[in-house]
Amino acid sequence: MGNKKLQLTVVGLLLGSIALADDLNPPPWRGSNASATTQEWDFTTGNSPIAPDGNTWGSGGGGYVNPFGVPQFLGATGGWNANKLGRQGVWDMTSMDFLIPNDGSGPQDHKDLWIQISYLAQGTNFSPDVYVQSANFQGQLVNTNTILMADGWFHSTYQITMTECPPFERIHFNSTSPVIMAVDEVVIDTYCYPVPEPCSLVALGIGGAALMVRRRFRR
Repeated sequence: MGNKKLQLTVVGLLLGSIALADDLNPPPWRGSNASATTQEWDFTTGNSPIAPDGNTWGSGGGGYVNPFGVPQFLGATGGWNANKLGRQGVWDMTSMDFLIPNDGSGPQDHKDLWIQISYLAQGTNFSPDVYVQSANFQGQLVNTNTILMADGWFHSTYQITMTECPPFERIHFNSTSPVIMAVDEVVIDTYCYPVPEPCSLVALGIGGAALMVRRRFRR
């Protein structure tokens, strides 16, 4: 009985540590082609600027997959804590910035941004505002999903589709002032993809209509 209880305790601890890697809502297109990038920050150190330090992505767990350059955490207001609120490597912040180099194919393409944040806001359920600034686009991302995790932290997912593919994005987090947010993990995905030209869409529509006519004729 004692050994069984010990096994259950060990399994529980392992599941708890796995759950702290909060890549809970990855985009369906992650890794779909060479233009897709992924970067993960666990904030294991307080230095700034720093490259992604997640333990999931990249060669040997280097924290990112990005053939266009090294993503950077540009820093945050507030201070870094080695341990806080049950987690390791946490930033207290009212603002936070990242620079993500990625595919800049051009104005004929679209780009999806997908950002996940694990945070706690002084006992409130406020979520941070997230903005993107680039050479071709500036705007606010939409919070598409927020969940309360088992340890009391929140996890939010933000998304936006840009109608161009600029070569970089600067991602800015802003807390609901004067609330200071503790941020434990950030995962950022980008994906640039071509959009069919209008003539291609017309041809596709004509082809579909011809197929329907052919099927009716056979009947």
